[in-house]
Amino acid sequence: MVPTDIYHHVDSLNQPQILEHWESLTSEEQSRLVAQIEELHPALLHKLQETLHFGKEMEEETSSLKKYLICGSKKNRTIGHKLIASGKVGCLIMAGGMGTRLRFDGSKGMYPITSVQKKSLFQFFSERIKAAGRLYDRELPVAIMTSSLNDEQTQQFFKQHQNFGLSPNQLDFYEQGNLPFLNQEGDLFLDRPGHVADGPDGNGDLLHHFYRSGIWKKWKDQGVEYINIVLIDNPLADPFDPEFVGTQHVEGCDILVKGIKRTDPHEKMGILVRIKDKVHVVEYTEMPSNDMKATLPNGDFKYPCGNLSLLSLKMDFVENIVCIDLPLHKAFKALPFVDQMGKRVHPDQPNAWKFEKFIFDIFPYGAVEVILYPREDCFAPLKNCEGNNSPETVHEALQEFDRKVFFAVTGVEPPNRSFELDPQFYYPTEELIKKWRGRSLPDEDYVVP
Repeated sequence: MVPTDIYHHVDSLNQPQILEHWESLTSEEQSRLVAQIEELHPALLHKLQETLHFGKEMEEETSSLKKYLICGSKKNRTIGHKLIASGKVGCLIMAGGMGTRLRFDGSKGMYPITSVQKKSLFQFFSERIKAAGRLYDRELPVAIMTSSLNDEQTQQFFKQHQNFGLSPNQLDFYEQGNLPFLNQEGDLFLDRPGHVADGPDGNGDLLHHFYRSGIWKKWKDQGVEYINIVLIDNPLADPFDPEFVGTQHVEGCDILVKGIKRTDPHEKMGILVRIKDKVHVVEYTEMPSNDMKATLPNGDFKYPCGNLSLLSLKMDFVENIVCIDLPLHKAFKALPFVDQMGKRVHPDQPNAWKFEKFIFDIFPYGAVEVILYPREDCFAPLKNCEGNNSPETVHEALQEFDRKVFFAVTGVEPPNRSFELDPQFYYPTEELIKKWRGRSLPDEDYVVP
């Protein structure tokens, strides 16, 4: 029998179908379903259903983002060095995704991405952070946001590899939340026996979960003032970029956004715009095609700035906005469901709605500045198993970046062949620079200091 309180709760939701096949569930499956149902509230369900009835449209007062900064300030870089060295900067890595589109069975951060050593994204970022800590002579704080899909797997992966050299004192994990899916009729449904279909709630509430986890307070007590946010699937995202944080300190803004100049009208990235004198992001799925392609007389795009979801935030600003309920964004997806016979079905065509919140919806609540970087220095997304944004294109981008870094450190142009640099070259100490200045690339495929 369904527990009376659970039966009444489901009745208040007007979603009796989620109790279908109750009798066929094991006691463990029933317990998990009960726990999930207890987290479902009528107000949340109503908000999800309301989202289905309106579409996102470009606001009439949307205009091009004409005021933005350009990277290259040595002064700001020096200021950023001092901030990082004094322990005032932490890095938050968004890593809640799975490698589904890569045809990889596991957390996306476990995907082997470097061409020579086959380092996973998690190892690559961890070694970058370790190298930055060596430069600044301190353990730099990092928090990794996982999801219900990969939290256990991710933490086990780090444990198996001794945190890739990071200290347990500097490394924290926390989990983002979930949101239910809705079918085409706007109702909840099961995606397997005893489980209401749901999925990660997007990156919009990453600061809310970060604050609730207790890590915000831990960092605050340690003296952290700025949070640098990066995505695990962009290996060119710098976890400790001195110019980036130095620029935010100089500008005094709540949020600094790292962006790039758009080069392709069909590129799947959000567009930085201005609406009523506030910086906003319009997702590529929500911007009319004509606006995506619109150009100026000189050939530049009317909306030139692409969003990379790379941000630097003030810690105090985070505390002020964690209670804000951000809007929901919907996407029509092909999602598994349980049919009337209790069999799990994997549809070929979209059949249900997925909901997410996006971090850029915090922009209107603070003072925001945008700084543009060269694409080749900060953007090599890993999204697909082939074609654009695939391992092949990421390998090419990493190789070009390593060539650029090697030349910057040594002053010697490397030969045109494949090689991989140890991340210590990305954050070179004075000793490393002195040792390597004027040296040619050695014969090894993997170059260590």
